[in-house]
Amino acid sequence: MKLDDIVASVRGLHGEQFLLAERDVSISLKGRMDERIEVPTTRAIMMGRFYELLTRGLFGGKLGDVYHVRAADEEVIVRPDVVDTVHKRLFECKAICSGQSGTLLDTQINGYMAFAAEKPEYDISFVFYRHVLHGIKGKWEGTARELFRDLARDTAYVVVLPFQMVLDLHDPTKGSTKYIYRYDGQTEFDCCSCLRSSALTKLLVNPEEVLQEMGLSYQIERRMAVGCCVQGNRVRDFPVVYVREKFNQKLLLEDEVPF
Repeated sequence: MKLDDIVASVRGLHGEQFLLAERDVSISLKGRMDERIEVPTTRAIMMGRFYELLTRGLFGGKLGDVYHVRAADEEVIVRPDVVDTVHKRLFECKAICSGQSGTLLDTQINGYMAFAAEKPEYDISFVFYRHVLHGIKGKWEGTARELFRDLARDTAYVVVLPFQMVLDLHDPTKGSTKYIYRYDGQTEFDCCSCLRSSALTKLLVNPEEVLQEMGLSYQIERRMAVGCCVQGNRVRDFPVVYVREKFNQKLLLEDEVPF
């Protein structure tokens, strides 16, 4: 079944709207929007920027910052994509095309572990966007403006996971091997866990089953993001699956926090 058909089959479960922090998110890209993007890596970077802006629209905050934290006797650099210092929240965004897996780099996970140990007052969430725009690192051609237009059209849904659940998925000893597989490269920067495409689909269709099979207990919220705009591009309405801690004492009042 095509991803768009899967999303359509669950839209009825997402009847309530997500309360957007910012409806129309834009930043100055200094004339780069109309430059043709020839290098595939640059396309991937611009795609990341689109989803960073969309995350800011959903949750508020500002685009990423750089933090220097200690891990054992080493300094670790952590670069979250979106930071909300008011409500003490960090967001790490992942853009994953239909049929592909999501990458959880060991170095990145270890960095967030060090950050969480040093700054436990912050909530850390990983934001997994699924889209159906194929060929970003291959046959796709166009400008940044055209890329943003296509991503606004082809974003399918988003799953938001608390960092502790990401850690559980990242650790194969926690019963996550049905949902992830390991890749160990020649250097520490190549080692990662890969979140299977089927797992990303299951987190949309039946996240309760994922939690049950892994012995986890979280609160699951389903909403529909309606009316988001990025750089003037109206993003098609998309389902949001928000998994978060139960009885989180740090959750603020509904009129203070978007959602």
